[in-house]
Amino acid sequence: MSARGVLGTAPGDEVHIMVLGTLPEVVAGDDLPAMLTDAAVDAGLVPGDVLAVAHKVVSKAEGRVVRLADVVPGAAARRLADETGKDPALCEVILGESRKVVRRRRSLVVCETHHGFICANAGVDASNTPDGTVVLLPVDPDASARRIQHALSQAAGGRVGVVITDTHGRALRRGLVNVAVGVAGFEPVMDHRGGRDREGRMLVATDQALGDEIDVAGHDGESATAGAEAADGPAPDALLGSYPEAARALDAAEVIIGSDDRIRIGATTNFPWRAICALRITAANGRRFIGTGWLIGPRTVITAGHCVFM
Repeated sequence: MSARGVLGTAPGDEVHIMVLGTLPEVVAGDDLPAMLTDAAVDAGLVPGDVLAVAHKVVSKAEGRVVRLADVVPGAAARRLADETGKDPALCEVILGESRKVVRRRRSLVVCETHHGFICANAGVDASNTPDGTVVLLPVDPDASARRIQHALSQAAGGRVGVVITDTHGRALRRGLVNVAVGVAGFEPVMDHRGGRDREGRMLVATDQALGDEIDVAGHDGESATAGAEAADGPAPDALLGSYPEAARALDAAEVIIGSDDRIRIGATTNFPWRAICALRITAANGRRFIGTGWLIGPRTVITAGHCVFM
């Protein structure tokens, strides 16, 4: 294992990134949260840390690996194969993982996944998997991250963040970058609207993609610290880091302890659900919190006293 330190975003901040040892080959049914927890504890896991883990490890543990020989291509897949030169079985898997095909150009197929990601081949990937198989994205990457985060938080004795990573291309740019496809333990997007810049101007459209920033930082750490392992063998499956901004977000985040038995409400435009609002609270000392309120009038909200007096 190796680590590196770079300056953070505030005076005195320091970011540390630790490359965890490459995990054993993960297969369907493996207890990945336990495997990652053991490795993280060995690396010195403490509350406030964030674990970045490659989505392929998660997908393999969850059985999201497909043998192309078992796939029967349909008519749409065969048409896509004729247009792109891809294997018809692969095209069938891609279409099955896609909400829609956004763009085609020669062999490139850009899709919108059922999660809402826009990426090549709907995230279906044939690298780092046995010949004749492909790895899919996790069905619910956020739920996968929560399961890992629960195990890590119990071991650390405090809040820990988890980011599940993937590499995506970018519109009108060459090269791939790491992105967060699943996050648990902190808000992946920090809303700075209503704050002030250095000149005192109010911020009106500033959302900081903290989850993606952590992912990119971890990827940079992997490149800088993995060394010969990254060059001569498989890249590390997971990275453990201490990120001051993430630690502050973890401090303000809500964490589910135990199984998450909440039910997602779909009809949010119906009463009473439409009256419930999320509060983004900035305390007098500058720390940010989240809370819940209930609209009882166009400009009147009921909330708990501790959401106001802080």
